[in-house]
Amino acid sequence: MKYNSIITQVANSQTNLVGWLQEAGYTRLLTVADTNTAIFAKSENLLTLSPTPGNPDLVPDETALGRIFVAAADAQAIVAVGSGTICDLVRYVSFRLGLPYYVVATAASMDGYTSSVAPLTVDGFKQTFVTAAPVGVIVDPAIYTTAPARLTAAGFSDMMGKFTSVVDWEMEGLLFPENDDFCLASANEMRKTAEDCYISGDVMSALIISGLIMQKVGNSKPASGSEHHLSHFWEMKALSEGKLPALHGAKVGVATLAVLQATEWLLDEEINWARADDFDVHEWKNEMQNSFGPTANDILPLWADENPATRGALLERIKNHWAELRKILSQNIGLRSKLEKSIASMDGPTTPAKIGVDRQEFFTGILYANRLRRRFTVWRLLDLLGLLPQYAQKLTDQVNK
Repeated sequence: MKYNSIITQVANSQTNLVGWLQEAGYTRLLTVADTNTAIFAKSENLLTLSPTPGNPDLVPDETALGRIFVAAADAQAIVAVGSGTICDLVRYVSFRLGLPYYVVATAASMDGYTSSVAPLTVDGFKQTFVTAAPVGVIVDPAIYTTAPARLTAAGFSDMMGKFTSVVDWEMEGLLFPENDDFCLASANEMRKTAEDCYISGDVMSALIISGLIMQKVGNSKPASGSEHHLSHFWEMKALSEGKLPALHGAKVGVATLAVLQATEWLLDEEINWARADDFDVHEWKNEMQNSFGPTANDILPLWADENPATRGALLERIKNHWAELRKILSQNIGLRSKLEKSIASMDGPTTPAKIGVDRQEFFTGILYANRLRRRFTVWRLLDLLGLLPQYAQKLTDQVNK
């Protein structure tokens, strides 16, 4: 695959940001923050976003996007002061308007600061848009270390999710070499970044590097796999019911533990290679409609070719590469208990109940989260092997005792 060039500058003082802006000669700037991060914004033209109407928190949806589009009409550049939601919103608007943007990171809570993708909620459906990376990012310890500890715990959990995302990406690279978007060097770099974060506890540095890796490969696959799909599923469910979703990284941490447990079970499994033969397209579509409601109309087109023949062909490919797939999956053996203790030591949640996900939501998420993206993940593998329903039940029983 071809690497994208890294353009983002990273510095540790807002003085650097002032210098960058002066050097570029911008006279019309828009700064975007929320009600929590506005205190760090040094700008006369400041848009402060409040919680989205009808929701208890700011959501990266059409309402918030619209406010930024209007405010940015005459801007030469935009400065995002915040973390996940603010950065994703500004990243998308800047890309659509063809404007450069800068970021002032306010918490070590997620890895999107240097990323070139924007996860947004459109019509209730969590989608990831390819956009552009920021020109510069300020990671000032005087700012981000003042954030609540739960945000740093969320960032740590987000980084621990890279252990499963790189496995998903490597499996996809093996099974779909024609995609030509897998890079073993980048996968190894992401895994080492997660390992260094686990050992050193330097969360912000790891998050910045993770975003740069995504920027380099041009998509979120190195950093977002089965664990993120499950997190997105829970978030969509919460928003559709008017609930406040848990922090993104917190959900990712709980989902990562579920993926790791399922992986351990799978490696001990005696595979019955005929289990995919009973797939019923009509029954599956009905299940999707019941689970996702109106959002199913956005998801089903991603799987327009899903039928017994295509599933059988993919299952045959999996069978032929099973020894190699087992080797990839085995990279995470023994990690679950270690990560669970580490996340808990930072007061991060490790069970669905602690992120507001009930037994039914957890079970349904395991069954259907793999449909949110057209990517190959552990959940997709279990689905094709005919093991997903029983694993969903086993995981639900285990974490809800």
